[in-house]
Amino acid sequence: MKLFNLCETAGFLRVLLFLKYFIRIIFIVLPIILIITMIIKIAKIVLSGKQDELKALLPDFIKRVIAALIIFFVPNIVKFVMSMVTDQMAYIDTCLDKATVENIKYYQKLEPVKLALDAATANPTKSNVDKAEKLVEEAKGIANGDTLTNYYIQLAEAQNKVNAIQDYQECTSKGGTYSDGYCTLPPDVHITIDDPSSNGSGSGGDSGPISAGDTSGSKAPVVDYNNAFNNEYRYINTKMSVSNYADFVKKNGITQDSNTGVYGDKCLAFAYIHAYSMYSGDTSARAKDSLDWMYAYKFKSYESDSKSDFLSKVYNEIMKGRPVIVQVNGRLDSNGNAVTRHYVTVVGFKKTVKNASSLKDTDLLIMDSWDGRVERMDEKNSRFLVSGAQIHYNYTGYQMFYLR
Repeated sequence: MKLFNLCETAGFLRVLLFLKYFIRIIFIVLPIILIITMIIKIAKIVLSGKQDELKALLPDFIKRVIAALIIFFVPNIVKFVMSMVTDQMAYIDTCLDKATVENIKYYQKLEPVKLALDAATANPTKSNVDKAEKLVEEAKGIANGDTLTNYYIQLAEAQNKVNAIQDYQECTSKGGTYSDGYCTLPPDVHITIDDPSSNGSGSGGDSGPISAGDTSGSKAPVVDYNNAFNNEYRYINTKMSVSNYADFVKKNGITQDSNTGVYGDKCLAFAYIHAYSMYSGDTSARAKDSLDWMYAYKFKSYESDSKSDFLSKVYNEIMKGRPVIVQVNGRLDSNGNAVTRHYVTVVGFKKTVKNASSLKDTDLLIMDSWDGRVERMDEKNSRFLVSGAQIHYNYTGYQMFYLR
């Protein structure tokens, strides 16, 4: 479920900053007033020489000091409670932290980009999308990597809406069912493969056959069992095998950590390159090209608050021989909880998975955009799926990108 991202709007941040200053003043001034008025009372009594009244005033003075301390610390207490109660409240807390003079100036510069993207999302015409895309390109010298990633995601969503009619027509022309931006092909356009673990079912124990996907005139990208994870995993067999592509990535340094100063926050761009290059066999993209998100238009975004529904879509794509990009954890806090997001390319899952409903995130096999390593999701210190709510982003669900 999307939340309207006011926290990246300069005008809204100005209001929040004003409220923060106002509240800060109130909760500082009130305790000072309480203490000053008490000091004035004490001074008057001392000057009048009425010592008995001074003793009687002492309990009231202590109460006021305690009240002043409580009032002074109320904002911090409220902030702590907000961060602990719910994901939504934690997101509000994150939003309040964004309300700074520096962020207001930053988002003010990017206001035209956001307005153009909002217009393209609300009224997804080709002209609106083209205008938004032009402004996003111009924003590369201003926007940080995380903001730019969000822009490309929103741009892709707008583009998806423009292409929805075309996608619907293409899907239905193949006899498929088009729902929520996702095309499910009927059994008569699927194929099966000879899987020794299927006991003759031809589908690896799955309740349905394995889809050929979009063959584009070449051999169907069916699931391949003959690679480095042969004994345990089934994974995509595309124009360029996963193992060969992994070697290519390593040899050419097409990874984020090849130059963190430039590519440190471009994980989605790298994941686009990895997924599309493997699928198409086009290896012309290099690390320097990732800054252009050159393959973003090849993918659609999908989001769901339900992990099981999300994994079902991942399963369907892999069974079509198509790599998918999923959102996983980035940096962790001291308790092992994700505080930032990261994107990796899913290239397969364990053979023990019999159908979409039995797939777990620990069953996945991924290529990490950080170092280009093909790794199991169930191994120690590997990635794990995270929702937008868990990392306090302006959306709540699990997120993936799949080939158009």
